Amino acid sequence: MGKTGSGKSTLIYAITRIIESFKGRILIDDIDISSLPIQILRKNIGVLSQNIYISEGTFLNNLDPLNKYSEFEIKEALKKLDYWYNKEESKNYGLNEHFEENGTNLSITQKSLINVTKLLLRKDCRIIILDDLCSCIDDEITLESVYKAIYSTFPYSTIIILTHEIKNYMEIDKIMTINNGIIEEFDTYDNLLNNKRSLFNSLQNNFIEDENEEIKEEVN
Repeated sequence: MGKTGSGKSTLIYAITRIIESFKGRILIDDIDISSLPIQILRKNIGVLSQNIYISEGTFLNNLDPLNKYSEFEIKEALKKLDYWYNKEESKNYGLNEHFEENGTNLSITQKSLINVTKLLLRKDCRIIILDDLCSCIDDEITLESVYKAIYSTFPYSTIIILTHEIKNYMEIDKIMTINNGIIEEFDTYDNLLNNKRSLFNSLQNNFIEDENEEIKEEVN
């Protein structure tokens, strides 16, 4: 957890070696990741980024551009989410549905869910990094179903959630709060919640206040 600019995204870049370290080490299972071929490293890490690109073509082509998965596997991944429905047009999207360049005929939530489905197909990932899904998926029920689908698909993987706030349905063992690139806290949810002076408490309270202000504005 941390405010915008605190260093959360830099964590993704470091773990996936988009930026290479010049000092210190990152160890995964006691292995220095700088010693691994980058293809092997990234094959075992699944990242859901806020940067979403949809190519012009069919739904199927966007889900599986390299034809790695069977139609059964793809439909099983879609079933876990049970979301692919356009309420405004009252229709379900099929795998041959055509998308425009960069998904201009899709909502941000729909584009995000394409990325989620692609992740669910990569069952061999040992580390999953979720980059602030709350900002990409605006429907709370859909967001909860996404987390449940990810947890059920990767029960033995390490899941790293980068977020501004903690939701009730997030299954969390430890929380790390970051401020200006420095780790301020690393503890359990209960311990940080009970510490009224913790940065975690401050971040949570700020978002509760912001949500209350948004509700007031909508009512007015």
